[in-house]
Order: sequence, then C-alpha cells, then structure tokens
Amino acid sequence: MELIAIDEDLVDQVARFLHDYLNSGISVDDWVEAVRYPWYPQEANYGWALSHGGRVVGVICAIYSVQRINGREEKFCNMHSWCVHPDYRSESLRLLTPLLRQDEYAITNLTAGKDVVKIMKKFGFAALDDKVVIVPNPLVAFGAWHVKVTTERDAILTRVDDYRRRILCDLEPMRRAVATLAHAGDDWCLCISLRGRRKGVPLTRVVYVSHPALWSAWLAAFARSVLKVDHTLFTSCSPRLLTRRPLFATTLGEPRPELFRSRRLSADDITFLYSELTR
Repeated sequence: MELIAIDEDLVDQVARFLHDYLNSGISVDDWVEAVRYPWYPQEANYGWALSHGGRVVGVICAIYSVQRINGREEKFCNMHSWCVHPDYRSESLRLLTPLLRQDEYAITNLTAGKDVVKIMKKFGFAALDDKVVIVPNPLVAFGAWHVKVTTERDAILTRVDDYRRRILCDLEPMRRAVATLAHAGDDWCLCISLRGRRKGVPLTRVVYVSHPALWSAWLAAFARSVLKVDHTLFTSCSPRLLTRRPLFATTLGEPRPELFRSRRLSADDITFLYSELTR
C-alpha cells in the first residue's frame, strides 16, 4: 500500500475511481474537472491517493488557494471527495495524515457527510455554523427597488474591485455557481450562489457575499434575481453572511455543517471560495 500525491499524471485514474466508487452519476470528464482546478499552485497537489499494485484504491482530493483575509495573505487547503474502496476501508485515515500535517494552511471541509463530520471533529475541526437560514424568496422580494441586479459577466467585472475581479477570473469557468452583482450608485455587492436541494426541495444556496451589510439590506433585490434566474422559491445561507435576520426567514439546525481547522483564523475569516462549491 502506497500513499502518493495526486499530480497531473494521476488525475485521470483518480477521476475514474471517483466515478466508479463515489458517484457514477458524475461523468469521468466532469470528475476530472472537479479534481483539477485552474488556479493550481505549482508547489501543491490535487490531494492524495492510496495505491495498491499500481491501482488507485482510495482518494482524498484537495484544492489549494491563497486568499486575502484581514489584509493578509492566508493559505487554504480545502478537502473534498474522500472515498476508499470497500476492501481497503481500514486504510481510510492514512489519507488524512499528510493533509493534517499542513500547519501553515487553514484546512476546510465544506461538503462533509454526517459520518465524516463526526470523524473530523475528533481531529480538531470545528463547525463554521451549526445553523442555516432559509429565506422564502417570494415573500422578501418586495423592496430595494432602487437596486439594480445583473448576472452579466462583463458588467460584473467592470464594477467590482480588483480583488474580486481576480477571484472571478480565477474561478472561471464556474459550471455550478452563479455570480450576481447588485448595485446602487457607487455601492455594490457581489454574491456567488448555486442551485441545490434541502430535503428534496430545490433552493439557491449562497456561498459568498462581498459586503454582508449591503447583501442583508438588498436581500429583496437578490431574491427577485433568484426567482428570475434560478426559479427557486427559497434561498439558504449561513448566518455569518447576514448582519440582520430577514423578515419571514427561518433558522434551522444544520446536521452537515461546513468544517475548518486553523491555528490563526476564526470561523468569521473562512470563505467558501476556491472550493468545489465555486467550481
């Protein structure tokens, strides 16, 4: 049994393994795109794999990035798609070892299942939020009529600042996520969201907002955009993204919270950017 870093030469084999053993509903080509990411830092990798007899039998994928937090550049490692062949499940924790040794990185796990959440908490990971806010779009869509909203790429890139412009260029092409910009006068707020489901109900999940105070104040304008673009009746978001609770919103417990571990950063510093959520 060999533990090896996933490099370009191993991506195709890893994608095939994830298609066969994690989610066959995702094509091998789409798994390749999920494993590989365009802002790949040369000193890093795509995660780690367990190999037996030259065959991949386990995978944990990683997405590295450098983000500006509180005026400083911080290193992030986001783990996802942890899967081990049934015959080798006893070796699963070996895949975590090199990841957890990266003390210079803030490590995140944003799409963990319930069982994985329990495991990660034993290794010092904490929940970013244990609750989620559900907003009924039709009920909050009345207001902020002075705010204009667009999902046009060029219009967004023209108005946002250099830092967000670089983020959007790094993330392109976003196959699941949608960038939305609201603006009024010189003020603007960038929102990144994706369609999802909660207990079988379609909704729009907000994973990033550039200015939480403006997003909270302009929620009606964003809700109208969601109804038009995604055709979903509900929006979900982390309470961390709101500066005030919206009217008609419901707060629910989150059995699958996003997780993080960092020596320097707090939960308020963690974003969902540069992850499988924005791919």
